[in-house]
Amino acid sequence: KQAGFIVLHQTFMPSVLIETGFLTNKSEGAFLNSKAGQSKMGAAIAEAILEYKNSVQSNSVQQPELLVEEEVVQKKAEVPVESEPPPVQDKVKETILLTKKEPDGKESDNTKIEETETEDTKEKIEVVAPVEKTVKPVSKPELLFKLQIMASTKNLDLKPQNFNGLGNISKEPYKNLYRYMYGTANSYEEAKMLKSEADSKGYTSSYIVVYKEGVRIPLTEAHKSDSQ
Repeated sequence: KQAGFIVLHQTFMPSVLIETGFLTNKSEGAFLNSKAGQSKMGAAIAEAILEYKNSVQSNSVQQPELLVEEEVVQKKAEVPVESEPPPVQDKVKETILLTKKEPDGKESDNTKIEETETEDTKEKIEVVAPVEKTVKPVSKPELLFKLQIMASTKNLDLKPQNFNGLGNISKEPYKNLYRYMYGTANSYEEAKMLKSEADSKGYTSSYIVVYKEGVRIPLTEAHKSDSQ
């Protein structure tokens, strides 16, 4: 439950209340009163503000993705045509009448000699299928969403008891700090579910971050990439 501090609900502009520690605690009081502690705490606050500002007011332009057209080139085979003699009319009959004279001067019966050709000449033509072009789309790089729950100068063990019972914690070094992230998601909607779980464990100031090919990018750039 969020406390009703007057510095939050009585202001007319966006405001953030940051608890850096307790002066009554010996170890924290010594750290906050030291120049090194004040320098580290100030750097952490400035880094968090700049990171939030960049995620909201990013001016990066998403380049349109190109489709690489992969053309399959295939040589068209020559169409073989068999050369044949000119076709002969089917079933052509020629009748030749021969007259044979007998010694006695009589003519014999007419004899018919028939010649027949029955097969036509055929041509064989091989049909070649047309060459098809295939378009291979360029796959989009995968986006990985996480929930940053805190940043600290301490290198904590990734045990649930160190994070109010939350498991699946990862960390990454950033300058002189360590960023601690909870869970992973493939979409912004899934990341919002992680946010709800972290809020129930007390991490109400946590926020969603996104990585593209292992590099953290502004959240607005991720939304542009999903819309294309």
